[in-house]
Amino acid sequence: MPTLRLRSYKTIPGEQYGTPKEVWGFHMRAGRGSPQRVTRAFLRSNAPLLGLAGIHSHLSVQRVIHSLGATHVILQQRHRRIPIFRAYVTVHIGRDGHIYLVKNRAVPRAVLEERGRFKLSARRARSRARRAVGGGRRGVKVVGADKRWFPVEDTIRPAYRVRVHREVPREEWIVYVNAATGGVLSKYDNLASARAAARVFDPNPVVALGDWQTLLSPTGRPRRPPDRAYTAVALEGLGSGGRRGRHVPRLRRIFQSRGIGPVA
Repeated sequence: MPTLRLRSYKTIPGEQYGTPKEVWGFHMRAGRGSPQRVTRAFLRSNAPLLGLAGIHSHLSVQRVIHSLGATHVILQQRHRRIPIFRAYVTVHIGRDGHIYLVKNRAVPRAVLEERGRFKLSARRARSRARRAVGGGRRGVKVVGADKRWFPVEDTIRPAYRVRVHREVPREEWIVYVNAATGGVLSKYDNLASARAAARVFDPNPVVALGDWQTLLSPTGRPRRPPDRAYTAVALEGLGSGGRRGRHVPRLRRIFQSRGIGPVA
């Protein structure tokens, strides 16, 4: 397989580690082989650019998603064989066999300084998570206690990821318990926000359809995209009634700037 090294590209810098959060604006021939093999060759060749030097071999393929317009390879970063919280890298390969985008949430090697050890038992971590959620014991079920590394500033902390289910009121908490001190690093309710369904373009109808000129503009005038150009998704974080979520004001501004509205 040829060296898949980028020479011309655009980047969106990350805020935390100084490494690129997204790299795009290129169109690189992926070469032969499975999506997993192509992805690993690409990441190996561009490890210095992406901040993956010394850690690209610690990325394990989590999922391979085949959409209408592309193949998306999702990799999870591990340290000492334990997953790192939200440390993912995704490589996107178009139907034409070209890599066109990489998203990077990996923790650079220089930041992988361990702060503490896994001293807490899984049983105690579950007990701490249940207490962190509060309320009585009735109708509460604590599920799992999986080891994770949790990034905090320029270090990583040992942690347990614990799920706490409650029947009344209906809640599903994800709690990260510090495995060295027993403190709570993070907790959030997965069911706290309203959800809705929508149909979206992923990433856009031109990529999704392939032969877009025949399907979208056969006579030079635009035509409504067919149903197979859309992807069904769940919209999260909309707030009560779907009008007060943290993304709604931004969407309202976008729609209004383009003459679409009114947006409630």
